[in-house]
Amino acid sequence: LMAEAELDLRAHPTGPAAGVVLEAEIQQGRGIVAHLLVQDGTLNQGDIVLAGEGYGKVKSVHDDRGKTIQSAGPAVPVEVTGLAALPGVGDPFYVIETLAKAKEIAGERERKNRAVALAASGGSRKDLDAILGSSPVQEVEAINLIVRADVQGSAEVIRHEVEKLKHEEVEVQLLHSGVGPITESDVDLATTSGAMMVAFHVGVNGKARQQAERQGLEIRRYEVIYELLDDLHALMEGALSPEYHEEIIGHVEIRRLFKSSKIGLIAGSHVTDGRITRNSSIRLLRDGTVVHSGSLASLRRESDDAKEVREGFDCGIVIKNYGDIHEGDIVEAFTLKEVKRTLEGSRA
Repeated sequence: LMAEAELDLRAHPTGPAAGVVLEAEIQQGRGIVAHLLVQDGTLNQGDIVLAGEGYGKVKSVHDDRGKTIQSAGPAVPVEVTGLAALPGVGDPFYVIETLAKAKEIAGERERKNRAVALAASGGSRKDLDAILGSSPVQEVEAINLIVRADVQGSAEVIRHEVEKLKHEEVEVQLLHSGVGPITESDVDLATTSGAMMVAFHVGVNGKARQQAERQGLEIRRYEVIYELLDDLHALMEGALSPEYHEEIIGHVEIRRLFKSSKIGLIAGSHVTDGRITRNSSIRLLRDGTVVHSGSLASLRRESDDAKEVREGFDCGIVIKNYGDIHEGDIVEAFTLKEVKRTLEGSRA
């Protein structure tokens, strides 16, 4: 269809117009406003314009001084309204015979662009690993992102800032960015890729909203770029595998051993410092050497089960799945504390 439009343009140089998009944005009360530079033919009010993924019927034409005009010829920059979808900066535009044809071509371009974005986001790393064989490189977790903004400038700023969000374990992949409201194609891409959808100063197409609700997908709205970046930063930190720091909480000396037909070997012990808990991880030390690491099967204080026994008190312990215990052994109790990592505190 594009080839037909270009051939028709060459055959009728003073008929359908063609040119390039200089800028496009959404203005309150006016809708989509596109600044075009006519390069060939004549652009008229009422023409059907196709530009990239943008299309629509021209409702008004203004010159560079804001004066309403009916048509514009070659080398004339104009401002037009009436487009149903936003074109991209630098996109060539053509005048098309019918609105249905323009909508069909724009829709197909949008689907192809998303397919390319999805293909670029997945598979490339796996394909490389398949070629090279087993790779020792740690797989990077990806946070997929789809962004729609009100103006191309905002979309470019977001893209630039997102590209800075790098880490060896997690990264943000911008699958698609564009101007205008969230569309059904955006929801389709988000469904396939598990992407987060962002509406920056724009709304959501009615059908897209319904589709997202059916799929259980969230569309996040932002008015300030740093709030979006803060949320992405938090998502990246949440994706980092946590670190565990060991905290020694106490030591217990084994003083006597008792055998039980039901329980097994019971170690009569004394808490020499700190405390020991039923859920403690433990190391069994003999002459300063670790002979076993594991957990407790039982902790008792006198004849009762205990959750915790503190320094200076006696207790009875049973080490889970281990019976090679000697009098004089030391049980070192410790816990593993999960420490949330930050991007700043991790090696990037």
